[in-house]
Amino acid sequence: MSDEMNVFDFISKYEDVEKDIYLDCKGIPTIGVGYNLKNKEVLLLVMDKLGYSKANLGEDNYDLFKGELKEVIENTEWNKSTLSANTKKVNDILKEYKDKIADPELKAKAKDTFGFSDFGVLYWKVKSQRGHF
Repeated sequence: MSDEMNVFDFISKYEDVEKDIYLDCKGIPTIGVGYNLKNKEVLLLVMDKLGYSKANLGEDNYDLFKGELKEVIENTEWNKSTLSANTKKVNDILKEYKDKIADPELKAKAKDTFGFSDFGVLYWKVKSQRGHF
């Protein structure tokens, strides 16, 4: 196991790994171990990890999809009373765009809920894109 994954495993021991959207201590929609969904890099990587890439959706649908998700994540009020409704809005967007994936194999792999459990790979992709390695 690499040193990078050991760091992720260490953090995961002391912090809960949330597979679904939750609010951090500042009320920011977050997933995993503190992945701020308002961070453009994080949101794009999560979208890709869930199976919604430009290659899967096509450029026009991808841009529309990204815009709709960003609107909900960035411009909707997030608090304890809106968390469930906002998460449903996000999941509804996923379901709508999953139907626009033409390739049956890719469509079958795409998630229709905004949640997953394999955060280690995502964490290191975000860190490496920021030039921390």
